[in-house]
Amino acid sequence: MIKTMNQRLKLAFTFAVIFFISGCDSNQSQSDFKIDQLFGYKFGEVASFAPDKYLVDNQTIEAVNPDKENPFTDYKVTVTPIKHKIYVILANSDTRYSAKECIKEIENIAEKLIAKYGDGPEMRVTNNNDSWQIKENNLRSINMACVENTKDAISPDKNYQLSLVAQDKDLSMEAFKAWQDRQLSDEKFENQK
Repeated sequence: MIKTMNQRLKLAFTFAVIFFISGCDSNQSQSDFKIDQLFGYKFGEVASFAPDKYLVDNQTIEAVNPDKENPFTDYKVTVTPIKHKIYVILANSDTRYSAKECIKEIENIAEKLIAKYGDGPEMRVTNNNDSWQIKENNLRSINMACVENTKDAISPDKNYQLSLVAQDKDLSMEAFKAWQDRQLSDEKFENQK
């Protein structure tokens, strides 16, 4: 029981950090964003493939990419509890890059995304050499990085993979509130035993 409570507290803390880091509240409509979908998955879309037990498990869900975009090979989404709306889209490549190759591949992907979404007052692009971030009005973001993965490395000098995480702030907040309500109701139930 203590382990479960600690997991719930960690989950609540994680969502709180995401909320406070991501900035102020918004009333922007889901359809007003340039960053509206990646890899065939649209923010706010109901993931019909999400399991009913997702409310309890709080896990990322394996996704099949209908619009295969290389170099990524592994796709996942995270959905809000109850309504199962997509609010995080994740993609990873195989571990096959040297550090230099990975940085070059991240630059190529960033250039394509900037060409697609633009760069300007509502689109802020940050480049930290081995990682990039594209933020739209501080409400949606795409973060890309080169991640070392020695466990799945194909050779000692080829142990990096590309990692991409895209997130919607308002839907993340909706998920946080639902998880928080769930945690409070579980604690109430535990206290009544």
